[in-house]
Amino acid sequence: MDLNGVSLSNESGGRSTFDSALCLAVKAGGRAVLARSEDASLNGGLPAVLGTFNFNLANTTGSRKLELSVDGRVLDAVSWTGAAIPGVSSQLDPGRSDPQRNDWPGSFCPAPESARYGRGDRGTPGGVNRACAL
Repeated sequence: MDLNGVSLSNESGGRSTFDSALCLAVKAGGRAVLARSEDASLNGGLPAVLGTFNFNLANTTGSRKLELSVDGRVLDAVSWTGAAIPGVSSQLDPGRSDPQRNDWPGSFCPAPESARYGRGDRGTPGGVNRACAL
């Protein structure tokens, strides 16, 4: 799939549409790293970033949402209300990666201590998430 033309938006109206002269390819069942910046010195040492967005992700408690869409048609969306833990990614349990189960309560959890990348942050950017303790 080419992510050119796909939009990522948040609950407060931030929206970025991926647009590149190159194909932004993600294979079926694959993963892509999307970030605020491609610069490893600014993004915590993420591996290769496929696309960037131009809005912030709030790390505080409240009604939060990320949505992927094409031409106004929603491909998938995820909502949450809890505050983020600094330096710790929220990850989707790999057994709940379809558009229905990723909305179930408990489908997301903090990345485990053993999942480290870059400068020591916790997460599995571009890789398979670890199972959550469901």
